[in-house]
Amino acid sequence: MVKRSPPGVLQAPVWAVDGGQHRWAILFAGLVWTFVHSCGGGADPMYRQLTAEPPAYDWQADTVEPTDRFEIRVAGEPELSGEFTVSGRGTINYPWVGELQVQGLNCDEVSALIGDALRQGYLRDPSVTCQITEINSRKVDVLGEVHRPGTFVYEESMSVVRAIARAGGFTEDAAPNRTNVLRLIDGVETRISIPVDDILSGNAPNFVLQPGDTVFVPRYTLIP
Repeated sequence: MVKRSPPGVLQAPVWAVDGGQHRWAILFAGLVWTFVHSCGGGADPMYRQLTAEPPAYDWQADTVEPTDRFEIRVAGEPELSGEFTVSGRGTINYPWVGELQVQGLNCDEVSALIGDALRQGYLRDPSVTCQITEINSRKVDVLGEVHRPGTFVYEESMSVVRAIARAGGFTEDAAPNRTNVLRLIDGVETRISIPVDDILSGNAPNFVLQPGDTVFVPRYTLIP
């Protein structure tokens, strides 16, 4: 039993009296924390949900906007095949046909539009296919403690790690495991906590971004 000090005299804490037990308690607590942490028990529930069942984003099914690029192939007609960039007016200049308004159309709709145009006195039954090659209109923002914060073109299946690398990586003041992704989900801006340190060490799955996401890396501060 620990001897109590007289009133007015500071009593030594229990761990100072029995340092051995205290050290074992700290060690046990550390082992429990490591186990729970490695199993993802401390992860943001939204992060766990979105990495277990990542929402599908098919950029080939998305609409084309200014600065996007796509490839058109017309069977047996190489002079009508090639890559096109959507202009600021939302148009492309297509051989034989001239200017076509394509902004807001998906690839299937672009193929149908070009096919219909070619049937107007050019080809009897053209076979037209379309494939998006660059989706430059879709962006992600990377802000906070990175070397080159800014807005970056979204890449297919772009991960949070890839986006941070595009922004020059973390500064020395960054808190990687407190990285947040802001995403609009069902019309509500949602903050998702991303354990980037754990991802880099292989202890957590990577997180795939969506166009329009904002990645924010906070400054490291001690949490009391």
